[in-house]
Amino acid sequence: MPVIMFATTTPAFAASTTPVDLSFDKSSYSASGCSSISGVKITAMSNKVAKAGVSVSVSLPQGYAFSTGSTTYSGVSDTNGVVALPAISTPGAGGTVVLTAVAAATASTSSAQASANAAVTPNVVAAVANSSSSGSAVSGVASDSQPLGGGYFLASDGSLYNQSTVVASGVLSAKVYTSPSATFVSYNTNSGGSRLSGSTVAESYSGVPTNATSVGADYYLTTGGDLYYKGSKVASGVQSAAGSYRNSHYAADYIDGNGQLFILYEGVQQGSAISFPSESNVAVKPLGSGFFLTGSGASITRTPSSPRVCTAPSFRAGTTKTKCATSTTLRV
Repeated sequence: MPVIMFATTTPAFAASTTPVDLSFDKSSYSASGCSSISGVKITAMSNKVAKAGVSVSVSLPQGYAFSTGSTTYSGVSDTNGVVALPAISTPGAGGTVVLTAVAAATASTSSAQASANAAVTPNVVAAVANSSSSGSAVSGVASDSQPLGGGYFLASDGSLYNQSTVVASGVLSAKVYTSPSATFVSYNTNSGGSRLSGSTVAESYSGVPTNATSVGADYYLTTGGDLYYKGSKVASGVQSAAGSYRNSHYAADYIDGNGQLFILYEGVQQGSAISFPSESNVAVKPLGSGFFLTGSGASITRTPSSPRVCTAPSFRAGTTKTKCATSTTLRV
């Protein structure tokens, strides 16, 4: 277990006020991720004598929280000069952070501040589950990884894992999709795009912009609304898109700025554009495989029981992009 070290600093104080020093009750604390640090106390002293009535506040960094659910806590020192903190919950990802304790200046006392470095052991376990069990742990996956499905994980540093094996590095975005017989992942790096089957690169291609996000099936959507199939731009002004493998084709469904639906096979438009009913009050979002999520309207195929429906997320390294809508209708 690593140790959490708390080091206090002695403030400068004005001559017209009583000096106050803060200190933690221990010089070190031990913790792991997804657990808590209990029994932490801060003592206020003045000229080496316990000081009662000092207001002390403590702020926690992102990912940490007191048992009250808040990231801040304020208390007043008792007759022993002590402020007892609630238990501090630690994040599963662990890491080293800085905690702070502050006593504000008053008319009779000086201000004071103490800093704390906290090192917490990560306690995040990757697993691949199936329909009948929670699955077994997958070792070696970075603790900040996002699951993509199909046994793939994408870490914030751009490492793409197939279970415990790193199969690509420098990955900017990735999206998993399936055929009737296999699971694939389309991803892009600074060098272009690739398609993986298991741990094997089935195909690589150049020309994919670095500001594009994989939407699956070798399609990539840029922040400016350009849709690429492999390394070729196939549409502009695209609001949203989803790739899938269906009917023996690498397909993409996308919506343009006018709310019209288009279907592509290998980058080639299939049939005419489709317009959804004008009474739709939620933007149409493609889900892939010919399914689209729209606002309330006619021709309801299925109304979800949940009032909040999210599309399957695509991932950029370090970022999760999930699109949600309310009052929704699922159409095909």
